[in-house]
Amino acid sequence: MRRIKIMPEVGSPMTFEPIENNLSVGELIVKCGEKGFSLDIKSTSLRDKASRETFTTPDAILPDGDITLFTLPKDPKGNI
Repeated sequence: MRRIKIMPEVGSPMTFEPIENNLSVGELIVKCGEKGFSLDIKSTSLRDKASRETFTTPDAILPDGDITLFTLPKDPKGNI
């Protein structure tokens, strides 16, 4: 099991632990909703602090191990 920390642009960070590996962005969105934290992947992308990899779709698989994700607004022209 591992820990995922989400650092939103606005508001307080959200931490999920313990949480399973092989987790998709869509599954993380559901877990956020269960804790009352809204995460809209249509207007927001997630960037992993360590690898700088950006996740923009619900079916994207997050890296294993402890990670910190930053929320970033998507470019209205889709350039992210």
